[in-house]
Amino acid sequence: MKSTITIILTSYKMGIHMLILIFNISVVASAQKNIIYIDPGYYDLKEGTILRPFNSWDDIQWKEGYTYLFKRGSTLQVNFKMRPSANNITIGAYGLGAMPILKSTVPNNEKVLDLGSLKNVIIKDLEIESTNNAQTCLHFFNSTGGAIINCKIHGGEWGVRNVASTRLFRIINCEIYMTGDDGCFTKELDSIEVSGTYIHDVNQKYFINTSESFSGGDCLQLESVKYFNIHDNVIDHSRTGNKFCIISNSDDLDFISTGLIERNHLLRDNTGNLIYLDHAKNVLIMNNCFENAEIAVYNRSENPNIYFNEFINIKELVFELLGPFGSNAAIINNTFFNIRNLLSLTHETVSFINNIVFNCYGNFQAGEATLNQDYNCFLNANEIRKNIGEHSFQADPLFVDIAKNDFRLRNHSPCIGKGYNNLNIFKIINGKKNFDGQPIDIGAHQLRDAKDDLLIKVRNSKSFAP
Repeated sequence: MKSTITIILTSYKMGIHMLILIFNISVVASAQKNIIYIDPGYYDLKEGTILRPFNSWDDIQWKEGYTYLFKRGSTLQVNFKMRPSANNITIGAYGLGAMPILKSTVPNNEKVLDLGSLKNVIIKDLEIESTNNAQTCLHFFNSTGGAIINCKIHGGEWGVRNVASTRLFRIINCEIYMTGDDGCFTKELDSIEVSGTYIHDVNQKYFINTSESFSGGDCLQLESVKYFNIHDNVIDHSRTGNKFCIISNSDDLDFISTGLIERNHLLRDNTGNLIYLDHAKNVLIMNNCFENAEIAVYNRSENPNIYFNEFINIKELVFELLGPFGSNAAIINNTFFNIRNLLSLTHETVSFINNIVFNCYGNFQAGEATLNQDYNCFLNANEIRKNIGEHSFQADPLFVDIAKNDFRLRNHSPCIGKGYNNLNIFKIINGKKNFDGQPIDIGAHQLRDAKDDLLIKVRNSKSFAP
């Protein structure tokens, strides 16, 4: 394009200024195409451009495929439900500074931002605040797709609520907090991904009435969600009752979900529970830190696969395994430290292999289900059954630094190279732990990964949110 203009400038001296003017107008028009700008602090002529932005929600005319950007550092205050009316739109931010705030005073029977029945809406780089306990900050219903990216969401009864929607719904790099009930409630979805998100200080109604019938909020509830991918989050349900960090359940007796829970730091305050699974099958729980809870995993699902996790300071029970007859639970390469009771079993067959159990001061096993165990390391583990397996042993695993919750193995740990690696799991998990016949260490940490240890990264992640 530049070379063409140079030729024209050389050949047509009389038309130089006109040609340049036309060209510049074309560039500006292209840059502004399909983007609407909003600055609540602007009060001059309003056109929706970056130089002459709109200044209120009422100025906006919704068009399919458009992007609507609020100025960073600004606050839009509204007392009505914000309701876009076009599909395939993005609502985000422009400029420099703090993310723009959409601050709403709508009452408890109303939503802050209603995205129901819309397709492929993306909300990004915004802080969305309810100051009057709105029903929901971000509401999706009968929607298609959609994503919430790099947002702060707080103050509503629910932070995010999505019901009866299709295709993939995503919550990425967000912070959800100070909600009356659930941080995020989803029901009857095709699939959901929650990644890099910090969910905390939910179920604030607990401070009004501690009854679970009144204050039953979870951090993340997945009801009748067909597939879930929950990874790389910090989920903290401390101080506000006996509900869950993550719950996957269904009222439909024939419904079966599946999914992945990976690289999350799940926290309580020595009360309550971390994960509840029901009406699910073949859920993979891997590379998570479970910490300071009464119960770590309350399971009614079929064939849970629990690999390479840390379970630290579990005050009552690590696994309540209530799966159906014929279920096979695999608990492999985990580290357990300071736990009361390890396993409560009913109908399942449980494979307990390559685990470290350090300070189990209650019952190792309750119930009469089949427990197949071997290649485990025990220290200060009371009530261990005699059939611990030919290759299991009792010894100090020699963690790097217990006081700092560093449960990696020292170079001379007796657990190094003593695990059993002829297991299908090392081929199932996308090659991430496929040791190709090489020796495997007992416990959640592998010495060969010491410099790039996933669980150390998970534990040290305070927040992924903006």
